Amino acid sequence: MVEFDKVLSRNKIYAHPERLIEWMKTGITLPITVEIDPTNKCNLNCPNCTGNRTFPDAELSYTDMKTIIDKISCFIKGIVFTGGGEPLINPHTQKAIRYAHKKQISIGLITNGSLVHTVNLKQLVSSCEWIRISINKENTKKIFENISKLVKTRNQHATKCDIGVAHLTSGEGKKELEKLAKEAKSLGVDYIQFRPYHHVNNNIIERIEEVKNLETENFKVIYPKGKYEKKNFKYKQAFADEFRFVVNATGDIYPDCFTRGLPGFSYGNLLEQPFEEIWNSKRRRKILECKLQQKNCPEQCKQDELNQLLWLMHCSKEESEHKNFV
Repeated sequence: MVEFDKVLSRNKIYAHPERLIEWMKTGITLPITVEIDPTNKCNLNCPNCTGNRTFPDAELSYTDMKTIIDKISCFIKGIVFTGGGEPLINPHTQKAIRYAHKKQISIGLITNGSLVHTVNLKQLVSSCEWIRISINKENTKKIFENISKLVKTRNQHATKCDIGVAHLTSGEGKKELEKLAKEAKSLGVDYIQFRPYHHVNNNIIERIEEVKNLETENFKVIYPKGKYEKKNFKYKQAFADEFRFVVNATGDIYPDCFTRGLPGFSYGNLLEQPFEEIWNSKRRRKILECKLQQKNCPEQCKQDELNQLLWLMHCSKEESEHKNFV
């Protein structure tokens, strides 16, 4: 059974019920969150990483990112700077983060941690609401040193930035998971998150639960239960895409991180078109209506709990004619 209150909370819909109400009434609303890919370039070759699907050298200039932020800042509530590639390879990413933060937008950063030492850490932890560092079994000593410096800077300046690490699992045993969790805990981060690779059928929930004995008041072990269990949620359209989108390193808008860069999924280019023109277009509507029927749309998106909840809300409209009767 889906815990609907938790699903709404972690997707920021609780904080902005007016968007949900508007969508329920009209079938469309302005989105709440966006992912921006500053660059498709990466300096690591992580095992099993699919990498960027198209334009591996694409990169947004500061002017590009400023233009994007200006076009969406009047309605967007949260921006995640991610990739694509490694966002901190782009020398303008931190400046763009600061610019968006000054516009009172909540900021998150997903990074591989290898270049954290090259930026102003005080500014970074002051501008970001949260920072998540992706780690794997082959991470270098330097990356862990960078994470430790980031945490110490956060603590020193008493900012409220949540710092965590994430690891994509591929069937690890308890000892491997425990080792990673202990390393993360020793760095002083707030949590370690385990997630499965797309299309990988490895339910290791029992092993992760055994690692949760490392939890304290200040350190948590978290994981997306639904993605591991691969529940078969039945819905015909991914309505979560009405509340989020991705802007990749070419300025193109995509429904979500799974479809980023895939042919046929771009709504339009935000550097070339007004946002409203793209968002209200027949092209976007057609892409969303057909998205789940595409062969290359990953199964894990179809098991998204938020999509299940929104589908139930959508269906409830058809049953609400006699609203005074149970």
